[in-house]
Amino acid sequence: EEISPGSDPTDPNNVPNIFPSTVRLELEGAQLSSVVYRLGIRFLSGNGKTYRIETSDNLREWEALESGIRGNNLHIERAYFFNRVDKPNLFIRVVEE
Repeated sequence: EEISPGSDPTDPNNVPNIFPSTVRLELEGAQLSSVVYRLGIRFLSGNGKTYRIETSDNLREWEALESGIRGNNLHIERAYFFNRVDKPNLFIRVVEE
C-alpha cells in the first residue's frame, strides 16, 4: 500500500518523504530590558509559497504569530518583541501553509 502518492511499496529503494518540508531559520535575540526581549527571524522563502510563523511554550500547542507571508525567492525578515514574564520558555517555527 502506498504511504504517499507516487511511492512504490514494492521497491525498497523508493522511500517517500513523509515529513513536512522544513524551513531553515536564522535567529538573533537581544535583551532590551529585564523582562523584554527582541527576537529577529530570517528565512529564505520560495516563490509562490506562503508561510506562517508560530510560537509555543511547550512544543505541543502552537499559536500563529503571523500568517499569509508570501514567498518571493528572497529572504524574509521579521522582528518580534516578547515579555519574559509572559513567555519564560519560547519556541518558534516557520511553517509552509
